[in-house]
Amino acid sequence: MHFILKKQNIYWLTLLIILLIFHANHPLDGDEGVVLEGAWNIINGRELYTDFWQLTTPGVYYLIAWLWKITGVSYWSANLLGILTIFTSAIGIYKISQLITNSKLNYLGPSIFAVVSFYWPLIIYHNFNLFFLIWATYFFIKALKYNLGKYYLYSGLLTGLAILFLQNKGIVFLTALFSFLIVLAIKEKQSEYIKQAIYYFIFSILPLAILFIKWPASLLYKNLIAFPLFEYTGIVNIPFMLLILFLLMYMTFTVLVCRQANRYIWLLLYLQLILFISTLSLPDHFHITLIIFPLYILLASVLSKENLWYSKLKALVFFFVVLAILPAFNYVAYRLPGYTIVNSPLFSYIKDNCQQIYAGPFIPGIYFESRKLNPTPFSWLITNHHTEGQFLEARQHLESNQPDCVIFNYASVMKYNYNVDNPVDDYIRDNYNRVWNIDTIDVYKKL
Repeated sequence: MHFILKKQNIYWLTLLIILLIFHANHPLDGDEGVVLEGAWNIINGRELYTDFWQLTTPGVYYLIAWLWKITGVSYWSANLLGILTIFTSAIGIYKISQLITNSKLNYLGPSIFAVVSFYWPLIIYHNFNLFFLIWATYFFIKALKYNLGKYYLYSGLLTGLAILFLQNKGIVFLTALFSFLIVLAIKEKQSEYIKQAIYYFIFSILPLAILFIKWPASLLYKNLIAFPLFEYTGIVNIPFMLLILFLLMYMTFTVLVCRQANRYIWLLLYLQLILFISTLSLPDHFHITLIIFPLYILLASVLSKENLWYSKLKALVFFFVVLAILPAFNYVAYRLPGYTIVNSPLFSYIKDNCQQIYAGPFIPGIYFESRKLNPTPFSWLITNHHTEGQFLEARQHLESNQPDCVIFNYASVMKYNYNVDNPVDDYIRDNYNRVWNIDTIDVYKKL
């Protein structure tokens, strides 16, 4: 037993070291930039949803800001927190697999999950939300397995925290688990599951009280519900072929485990299907691989020796693994560990020539990296995503603050069919002159 525990420790230590190595880079990522700029705003006394705009729940912005109050403002402290989140999420995948089946293959799921994460931006709300989803699933399955109310409490609280870090995925997850208990109650004709569903639901919404203590309900509705629900029109036109391929893998997994399926496996299959539906607005590889942790958990069951179908369908299982990890190897091939944007001449130029900057349309990390504040309330502005009123509001702030430099990267928004005929771009063309360029980034100075 001691030898087995020692081997486990070696595995987890090795996995952590691998994550530290392959996530040891500092790119200028738009999604990370949104979080870094938000936390930077908070550090500088700006208030979320009033002084600056966001369409996601506040968890990650305050978490990073609180971290910086302890460690000092640094990209690497936030990056390390993201790595530890991935690592503990991998542990959660293993722990859930152990609840389902006691197999040496339970290490396969967390290993693939870790490799897939190599190309993910880490300092984003998705990553922290995923951590809470995985551990909420762990305690939910323990609750089903041991019929103990305290595990529904833990699962509910973790679900509520997941919503505080990303409301749409958290609410979809809450709906899936709540409805699963209702279905169990109907199927097995046991009212006890109704009580458990209510218990889980109450503790899931309990953490959300924090929001209403700090912000008015009308403001929360406007930013976190109304805008994502009514204004977001699907600015990225991505084919559904990749999602169809992963759904094919899902169907294969279902066939392979259906004969040995118990309520825990059916829960994971049901949850996975609901999470797939949640990616319909943006079904790219990143957003799909973020939500397929139930399939990683089921890998050990799929590859079980007792599985009579495995020999016939193993090629599809292998294809699933390759499909999931391929972009990670491609990313590592052109961006080796140790890469950093800090040494870019762009930031030397900003330091020497710019007192105040405006960066757009979608490079908010510029503010954090140059340690400057955004003259507008908007981290990013993309046509067909943000409203005409928001573009006009941003222009008014630019006219009022008169930043001496504008940094623009149109290449970052080409996939969104960005329309340059808008109030902000019109103002920049009329009042600024292009003076410098590096890669796809242009720098403009005020006329």
